[in-house]
Amino acid sequence: MAKAMKSISISLFLCAILLVGCSRHKSINQTDKTSNELQTESAASVSHDETSSKSVLKTFSKGYSKVAKGVKTVVHEASDVFSTEFWGGTDTSSNSNVSEDYDVDKTIPEGEKAGKYDIAVIIGNRNYAASGSPNVEYANRDAQVVRNYLTHTMGFNQANIIYAEDATLTMFYEIFGTKDDYKGKLFKWVKTKQSKVFIYYVGHGAPDIETNEAYFVPVDANPQFLKISGYRLQTLYDNLAKINAQNVTVVIDACFSGMTVKGTLFKGTSALVRQEKIVTRKPLNALIIASSSGEQLSSWYPEKGHSLFTYFFLKGLSGAADVNNDSKVTVGELRTYLTDQVPYMARKLTGNEQTPQITGKDTDVFVSLKK
Repeated sequence: MAKAMKSISISLFLCAILLVGCSRHKSINQTDKTSNELQTESAASVSHDETSSKSVLKTFSKGYSKVAKGVKTVVHEASDVFSTEFWGGTDTSSNSNVSEDYDVDKTIPEGEKAGKYDIAVIIGNRNYAASGSPNVEYANRDAQVVRNYLTHTMGFNQANIIYAEDATLTMFYEIFGTKDDYKGKLFKWVKTKQSKVFIYYVGHGAPDIETNEAYFVPVDANPQFLKISGYRLQTLYDNLAKINAQNVTVVIDACFSGMTVKGTLFKGTSALVRQEKIVTRKPLNALIIASSSGEQLSSWYPEKGHSLFTYFFLKGLSGAADVNNDSKVTVGELRTYLTDQVPYMARKLTGNEQTPQITGKDTDVFVSLKK
């Protein structure tokens, strides 16, 4: 009985092997056939795709050629992304964020190259909502367009620009150093007695309530406690005097009265304008340009999409201040242009007085434009 069962099991096992073999043979034949069909279909598909791609590329090339011709006519007419590093907030410096609707944004003239070791710092502080202070509406646009003028009109190397939007107190310390340690990033980038330094700031400024000294207002500062949360203007001047640069230019588009276009920076106080303490210790080799005097308000120019001062500052650099048409804008020419245009337009737009303050030699050349 056992032998019979063993014989049946062997027979069934052999039958199973035969069935699997037949099935595999049939599957292989079908697979080969399917593979051949797929190869044929694939070849036809590739041929069709190559034909379509060539057609698309041909059409695109024609369209690109037409577009490229137009692109050549707008070079340097939009914002370029140039800085080595971006600090603060959201980087709004891409081309799409600076409109071409404003004249100083669209046509940026080419100027002579700056020195190999010339260094620039640009700070635009717009967004003060976190600290409860009013925003400075056009600050970021001002900073972006000034950066474009630096690279094109003033010829700065894009790698030599430290750029920050919505700078905090920590950023001020990192860039300019502190009262006790002046060796910030700017100091480390400057080549002794070879670098020329350009600094531009747009944002809030205010006097400390107790000392009446002028402070830059970082976006995280509390105007009520500027001695603790603000960056002292005198500290900037003191530290600049220690960096041993060939010369220094400081352009400040801020008022230090504690007033803004939207009201006072100080909570719980009246709209009384405060006059900041006069800063007497300025670097000996520095050109200082301020948008207004201490007791005045620095205004905006909504029609032009900029602050009032920065608009005319850029306009002057583009050649409007070049009275004798020698393709050079001197400090004296810039002074005459700014002190003529800014006060007039401030009175016209707001009824307020705003007179830019310039400390420097009138004969010094601020910018040389290419003829």
